[in-house]
Amino acid sequence: MKFLILLVCTVAVVTSDYLRPCYFTDWAHYRPEPAKFEPESYVPGICTHILFAFAKVNWDFTAAAYDPEDLPSGPNGGYFARVNKLKDKQPGLKTLLSFGGWSAGTGTFKQMASDAGNRKKFIDSAIQFIGQYGFDGIDIDWEYPDANDKSNYATFMKELKAAAGSKLVTAAVTADPAKIDIGYDVPSLAQSLDFLNVMTYDFHGGWEQVTGENSPLYSPPGDTTNWNTAYALNYWAQKGFPKNKLLVGIAAYGRGWTLSDPNNNGIGAPGQSAPALQYTQTEGFGAYYEICKLGGTRYWDDNQKVPYIVSGNLWYGYDDVQSVGVKMQWVKDNGFGGAFVWTLDFDDFNGICSGGDHYPLFNTIIKVLGGGSSPTGVPTQPPATTPNQPPRTTPNGPPKTSQNPNQPFQCPTPNGFFSDPLDCTKFYECANNIAYHMTCPPGTEWDEKELTCEYPNQTVCFQRY
Repeated sequence: MKFLILLVCTVAVVTSDYLRPCYFTDWAHYRPEPAKFEPESYVPGICTHILFAFAKVNWDFTAAAYDPEDLPSGPNGGYFARVNKLKDKQPGLKTLLSFGGWSAGTGTFKQMASDAGNRKKFIDSAIQFIGQYGFDGIDIDWEYPDANDKSNYATFMKELKAAAGSKLVTAAVTADPAKIDIGYDVPSLAQSLDFLNVMTYDFHGGWEQVTGENSPLYSPPGDTTNWNTAYALNYWAQKGFPKNKLLVGIAAYGRGWTLSDPNNNGIGAPGQSAPALQYTQTEGFGAYYEICKLGGTRYWDDNQKVPYIVSGNLWYGYDDVQSVGVKMQWVKDNGFGGAFVWTLDFDDFNGICSGGDHYPLFNTIIKVLGGGSSPTGVPTQPPATTPNQPPRTTPNGPPKTSQNPNQPFQCPTPNGFFSDPLDCTKFYECANNIAYHMTCPPGTEWDEKELTCEYPNQTVCFQRY
């Protein structure tokens, strides 16, 4: 008890020339123990910035919370307040509210950015929103602007930064050189953004029919795709973004396959997306704390500077302490600004992997880049919260409407949320009679009755009846 009290009272002072942001996801607290992650699971000092994922852009281009539990009516004052309260224990910690994410799609962003009035409405609303809830900045995770959005995206970011004043403005962006060319006016963004989070992961995954590394530092011999971390960061720099504001993305998770033949288990071996693991409940995906418990044999790919693990017929490409250390040394050697992590709740925050260290990946980043405090202690115990409920990603909308799955989807009403007749994990959001295809957060499905994304055992999905 005395030890816990000391931890509660500890104040971490972080000093480092390198930036070490991390994403906090507001749905991780819905997982069962020991995977449940609360703001109080954070150990002061392991990040320089916390980016809260996610808030949303409404149909009318105002800012809003995705989950009502983020607001003051949520448990123990809501997740916005609980994340911002972490600044009491870590002076200098900055918090940003991230808008968008993969599941948000591109439709609302496109409409907002394409019109000066819409941009102003969102910018004014977002700045008021983050001020109301105590955030220090705004992060934009638009995945991804295309050729038609390139000028609008740059203008939006310029106007956002001009209106934000002393508030930080950042963005999460692609590592794909082709998408960089198409969607980003890099010299303009260099003037508008305080730093840039380059998503140097998901280079390979279960959508492919052969195994591959999730986040290689370099390409393997004979690979001419330039699909790797080093090329992506250097490409952004060559296009005109300052190196000291470019951050490498570290994935605290891996991508997995079920091997067609367990005896053929190298990189490039045939396979299909691996089944969902116990806690993350997402096909072809595993948190670091899940992968480290798979057993089997770990292999090191010295060309790509990342490991993979083979356990029976399962194959996962991922990052571990060794590969993260190599990447952080590369950051230092090449003059980049630091590294961000997706996400806090995927590292081994409970110390269940071999060695029992808490946050081993974050700990490695700190050791190599400097600053912060090594997270070897036990996190502050979170206050009691309401029983686990899956996150609501959308407000209740109009009644459900059936669609012929053999015909293109048409909006039944100008605005609202509607089932995808072909896929329980997807839905449509209609805005001004334009249908945007959306995907539920990992491990959840669309519930026709509640018109929100829920865990499968609590949803009413037409495909099962």
